[in-house]
Amino acid sequence: SSFIESNDCLPSRTSPNKLDRSLATWLYRQKQRLSQSRHADMRLRQLRVISPLVARWIDQPNRNHAWEVRRGQLSTFIEISNRLPSLGSPSAFERSLAWWLIDQKRMMSQRHPTPLRLQELCRISPLVASRVETHPTNAAWEVRCGQLSSFVQSRGSWPNLYSTNVRERSLAKWLSNTKHQLSQGRLSSMRLQQLRNIGPLVANRIQMHYADSAWQIK
Repeated sequence: SSFIESNDCLPSRTSPNKLDRSLATWLYRQKQRLSQSRHADMRLRQLRVISPLVARWIDQPNRNHAWEVRRGQLSTFIEISNRLPSLGSPSAFERSLAWWLIDQKRMMSQRHPTPLRLQELCRISPLVASRVETHPTNAAWEVRCGQLSSFVQSRGSWPNLYSTNVRERSLAKWLSNTKHQLSQGRLSSMRLQQLRNIGPLVANRIQMHYADSAWQIK
């Protein structure tokens, strides 16, 4: 429960962090036991109430292990290199990761990935979210709103386009694009309300836009 509250994602068995891997292994074993009907109803309810993420993970069919491994490899690569893998890299492994990400984007445009898989891709890094948002989806939007909410709550400020932090800059760029959609009247009322619900800081920025046609982003 503490891990999910802090990271807004499920632990991964391919994580470089030992605690993350042990939590993921434990959760995976619980699901295995559940599929074999060894779990009591009370234990099942206890797992579900931890988080909607856990409840959805329990309810979905077992996912392809190869996809899980690739996602973990991409996450580790970005954490170490602070960039997306390149097709022009001399490393065959990096090129294979780049091709895999291209394949995920192509399947996304054809609506093949499940919403949960899309969310997991976007949670790897804002770099990945920005890449897959070429094809706008509700899942990507939800992830970005969650990232903005976490940022505002932890920092008490607005993401800065000139920050030295790549994640903050990526989030600020997304907000700039959202501002443009708002200015052109292309932002749905539902999404506008989602932004307002994040908190007073965001709601006040939106109100500024309507007041003087200037939703300022630093």
